[in-house]
Amino acid sequence: MIPTELSGDWTGILQPGERILWQGRPDGRLVWSDVNPKRSVFGFIIVIFALSWMMGAATVTSGDPFVSIIFFVFGMLFVFLGLQRAFGYVVRDAWERSRSWYTLTDSRAIIATDTFGKRRLNSFDVTADTTLTLEDGVPGAVFFGRSFGSGSSQKVGFKRIDDPRHVYDLMRKVQRGQA
Repeated sequence: MIPTELSGDWTGILQPGERILWQGRPDGRLVWSDVNPKRSVFGFIIVIFALSWMMGAATVTSGDPFVSIIFFVFGMLFVFLGLQRAFGYVVRDAWERSRSWYTLTDSRAIIATDTFGKRRLNSFDVTADTTLTLEDGVPGAVFFGRSFGSGSSQKVGFKRIDDPRHVYDLMRKVQRGQA
């Protein structure tokens, strides 16, 4: 069954005559295989430094409990920052995916997110020139763009979906004007 309009508060975003071909949601589970060791090493170094700091501060300041608490809190801040650097991007990605909705129409791909009460709607025209990349599997992905920011670029698409080949085939039909 093909829905004819978006549900919930996302209604009214379709152009006149635009039809929905597919809607889905990404798998919102954590993907530990996405951990990048090169990116995480610095986070681990921060954690090790912070734990060493906390243990050293505990022995040096054992006579003054207030100073011990200050050093402990300061060290915990760096433990948290190190863990965020080591794994935070994996947790953030899963959290954003769990609050995302995907829609493919006969002319564009739409990614809607609702994070921290802030709704965002990104629309990508699907044309004959759109480069499509299929990552087959369950879950899989169909990528159709790139986003640039913070000195790097990331692939944009329908990530961690159950039926990537079907969505890819639909997008190819949109490119050929057969949808």
